[in-house]
Amino acid sequence: MRFKASEKTDGVTQEAQALAPANVQAFYAEGTVAFFPCHEPGVRFRGTRWGTPMDDDVFLERFSRGALSEFAHLDHVRVVYLYTRREGPDAAIELTRAGLRALTRQLGVPEKYHETVTVAWARLVGQQAATGPGRDFNAFINDNPRFRRKDLLDDYYSREVLFGTESRTRFSEPDLRPLHTPPSG
Repeated sequence: MRFKASEKTDGVTQEAQALAPANVQAFYAEGTVAFFPCHEPGVRFRGTRWGTPMDDDVFLERFSRGALSEFAHLDHVRVVYLYTRREGPDAAIELTRAGLRALTRQLGVPEKYHETVTVAWARLVGQQAATGPGRDFNAFINDNPRFRRKDLLDDYYSREVLFGTESRTRFSEPDLRPLHTPPSG
């Protein structure tokens, strides 16, 4: 079956993915579409290279050097999870900060780094990763589906505080509820 490269979006052909079953991911690389089973139906597995899930060690090493070409929301969560499990929650915050700064610099968008968003997410994910069972990231995210929500920080911060000028460069404590308090619902 042939797919048009012009349909490529974010490394995946929409046409190919539409034909794939829910538990299969389509990847486009060098004019070829390949299909790989997913760990979780309907959810793209990021941190991939040429259609093969990237090993945790390789993923963290590339992240720390700013050598990833894409970095989605769940990649952020995965980084904090892995660093927390390996180094502890405090080190995870520092390593995530350094890696995101390197990555945004390498991608030519250093202004996208946001201190409060980085630290708040690292605290929330790190707290759960440090206390939860130590299986793997897929099990962690399945056990903690709230971390899939890109807008989770809205449960803790007003928009004015989270996106205020100061919060971008200096960590701001939440104004709606403490980070250690799980959101209701």
